[in-house]
Amino acid sequence: MDDFDGSKSKKLLLECAGAFEDGNLELVDALLERIWTLAPKSYRGRVVKYYAEALVRRAYGLHPSLAYFYSLLPCYFLYDESLLYNYEIKAKVFKGKKQKQVHLIDFYLPHLYHRNRGYLFDGMRKLVCGDTTVCVRVSVVLPPFLKGIVDVGREEQYLARQAEEMEIEFKNLQMVYANSLGEMNPKLPFMLNLLGRRAEDDDEALVIFYSSKLNKLLAEEGALERELKRLAQINPDVVFITEPNANHNQSNFIQRLDHSFPFYFPRWSCFDEQERIRRGEIGNIVGCESKDRVVRHLSLEQWRSLFLSAGFMIPIPLQSQYYKQEKGCLVDYRDHFHSAWKFNPVDHFNPTSFNSLLRVNYATQ
Repeated sequence: MDDFDGSKSKKLLLECAGAFEDGNLELVDALLERIWTLAPKSYRGRVVKYYAEALVRRAYGLHPSLAYFYSLLPCYFLYDESLLYNYEIKAKVFKGKKQKQVHLIDFYLPHLYHRNRGYLFDGMRKLVCGDTTVCVRVSVVLPPFLKGIVDVGREEQYLARQAEEMEIEFKNLQMVYANSLGEMNPKLPFMLNLLGRRAEDDDEALVIFYSSKLNKLLAEEGALERELKRLAQINPDVVFITEPNANHNQSNFIQRLDHSFPFYFPRWSCFDEQERIRRGEIGNIVGCESKDRVVRHLSLEQWRSLFLSAGFMIPIPLQSQYYKQEKGCLVDYRDHFHSAWKFNPVDHFNPTSFNSLLRVNYATQ
């Protein structure tokens, strides 16, 4: 690891952002040249350059399409025994179930989990303690622009191989195209099936994973509310939510640069796919405004307050010997939090409390 600490570069970046806000483009150019020259070729140096690039994009109004943010890498966290192999989760998921069958809903292309052990199947196997073969069917919800682009056969073959290695009975893969569950037409066969299930009578457990997904719904007014209400209507056996534990949602882009720099200037390097995502996120956090700014990270405390204010989300405490525990959630070494939730019926929803907290503190600014 190089000894470049980035403090001088961060100072220059903030000066450059201030000069841009003041309209001093000559100073902006001079500072950008210094930043670019000082940054080493290491990963840390590249992060500094990504911030400089974000300022350039902001200056010239260069906003690339960010639809891929919805479809690429999940948070690289192993949903293993740290989340699933504990009494609370097992009791919630398989209580009263005659069969050990799981319907798993995710929002990312399965093969992009290739650095995880066995996709999310490893967690499914541990969920039933290995006492019997678990049967899993997978539904992946992807944004509409990927329809016709994704090689579904490739993804299904990948899942079949991973399931075989994990001694999982893989039933099938279904691709569904929508930006979220909340925006889906309730008359679609996929949604009709979900809305028609009764968790207490259904022998198939429904498990949903949101990995760095919900923060992107904050850019559109009402999108997060629709998603949570749809979850309450569906009533999954358990919903896992993972998000960065960081607040990068300030109204002023200079504050967002200041707050996000320590998060993206890490003590570790990352592999190529992650670096591409981080580059895009930095560009979006610093370079974009309004609905173009789709990356809206909130802290664990903010998310937890928001979820509890809804009135129908019930936290399931998680325990782990590997990760820091905070208010029933787990916080990993990359400063992402991991949580599990059950839902009451949608008529428990408190729209006044939820929307007031959302709008006042971190709505579409």
